[in-house]
Formats: sequence, C-alpha cells, structure tokens
Amino acid sequence: FSSAAELHLAIDAATAALALDADSPTAHYARSEAWSLLAEFEPAQRMAHIARAIELRDEVAARFPHHSPAFTGRGLSHRMRAKYLVFDSLDPLPEWRLALDDFAEALRLNPRNTQALEQAGLALFERAIYVGERRGPWRADAETSWAMFEKALALDPTSLDALIGRGFAALV
Repeated sequence: FSSAAELHLAIDAATAALALDADSPTAHYARSEAWSLLAEFEPAQRMAHIARAIELRDEVAARFPHHSPAFTGRGLSHRMRAKYLVFDSLDPLPEWRLALDDFAEALRLNPRNTQALEQAGLALFERAIYVGERRGPWRADAETSWAMFEKALALDPTSLDALIGRGFAALV
C-alpha cells in the first residue's frame, strides 16, 4: 500500500468480503491489518487506528481461538503501539508484554509460525534496546531475541526478517 486512500479501499473491500462470509479469517485479518497500517499514513490518528486494529483483532481471536495468525496479528498491533508509545515518550512495556503474550499463544497453536517467531524476536529486541537505554542492558531479552530468529531461520532459511533481526540482535 502506498497511500491512506488505498488502505481505506482495502478496509472497504475486506468489510464487503465479511458481509459475504463473516467466517473468513482472511477477510478479518486483512481488515485489521489495513487499520494497523493506516497508522503509518495518518499520524494524527495513529493511536486511534492502532486501537481499532486491536479491537478488530480481539474479535478475530475470540471468533477463531485456534487460529495462530489471529494472535500473530494482534501481537503485531501491540508491538506497533509500543513503538509509537516510545515515540511519544510514554511507557511501552505493557504493550510489549501483550505482544509477547500473543506471539506465545500463536506459537503454542502453531510452533512453525515463522512470522510469530520473527515478531517475538523483534519485540524482545526493541524492548532490550528501550530498557537498556533507561535501566541498563536487558541481556536476557537480547539473547532470547537471537534464539527466536534462529528458530525462524531453522524453519525458513530465506526469511529476510529473521536474518536482519538476528543481525540487529547480535549488536546488543
């Protein structure tokens, strides 16, 4: 997506798809993902867009409690909100905890979910950097982050997110 207008069209399309099939996890995921991405294009409403994405992803997780991507998606939104809280000089630690809880549930449901492994690794890395700058290094988070990227790479050696994340984790 290259604009807010495209994301609004994606939200409308996913909403129309849900009118045809309310049980489509793909349509639910697409709509909530578009709301999450909209935060990048409409900064004045970014926290409201993230809140809407999390609200929709709460509904998806409740509706599809055995669908690993539902929890990965919600974790992504919590991770994104943590990032914006850092930018706004607010405490992001509770959001990282929620993100990590969702990634853990996604991995419990599907231990081969490479996106959940990658995103958990990124959340741990970001938390290690944030906390390290304020309270001293969180070496355990950095080491666990590395391990998450290693697991993702064992499942998918071509994962660019895991390769890049592992490189960053090595810096802490």
